[in-house]
Amino acid sequence: MNMLMIPACGRQGFITFKNQYNSMKKVKNSSPAQLATQLAFKRASSFLAPLRGLVKIGYFESAKQNDMMAIAMAMSQVLRCAVAGEYPDLYIDPADVILSKGPLSPVSLPTLQRTVDCITIRYGGHSGVIRGFTDDEVIACAYQVDKGVAVLNKQPATRGDEMVTINIPVELQQQPLYVYLLVCDRNRKKFSRSTYLGHV
Repeated sequence: MNMLMIPACGRQGFITFKNQYNSMKKVKNSSPAQLATQLAFKRASSFLAPLRGLVKIGYFESAKQNDMMAIAMAMSQVLRCAVAGEYPDLYIDPADVILSKGPLSPVSLPTLQRTVDCITIRYGGHSGVIRGFTDDEVIACAYQVDKGVAVLNKQPATRGDEMVTINIPVELQQQPLYVYLLVCDRNRKKFSRSTYLGHV
């Protein structure tokens, strides 16, 4: 994985990075390090764009209820932790992307099953959970990166349900999907750290 100089999380760090990025675009003879940073920023922005709405709520508490800060924190996390490969073949590793952060416990022992038109995720209930409640909401996300489409579960699910399903649209039924699971309280104010469930 390339070592990129990325500002720390936060609005000021994000603005600084954007200023650096914009100034680098004006330089005709950019250094290899500058070109790598530009490409990493482009890859991270592209990966997060279809997930923007989910990231806004997933980082909402950590970002002090500021939408722009939430996006900045998610971008910083991807740039610091999920950029893989060597320039010019940089890419985002979905397994290292975090869509939400917070104090709640994630669900326990999630398992994943895919059929033609549905993804079913089963998990442990509330028993033994320290930071969470039976009525915590569970949000499942299936992401098709090449098409830039993210699909969430339409039927609400809770920690106590021990199961959540995603209906796969026809246009994605033959496509590989990356699956994430998030847990939040019923007011969508507090979240768990998101869980990456794999590639199906």
